[in-house]
Amino acid sequence: MKLKEFAKQLGLSPTTVSRALSGYPEVSEKTRKRCRR
Repeated sequence: MKLKEFAKQLGLSPTTVSRALSGYPEVSEKTRKRCRR
């Protein structure tokens, strides 16, 4: 699955998903967990 498709399924932007999976501190823990599930 491509990042854009994954982000669309989660209702998030591709940038947010990418940052969440990369561990950027400005992404909330809740969003990180949502992306990893």
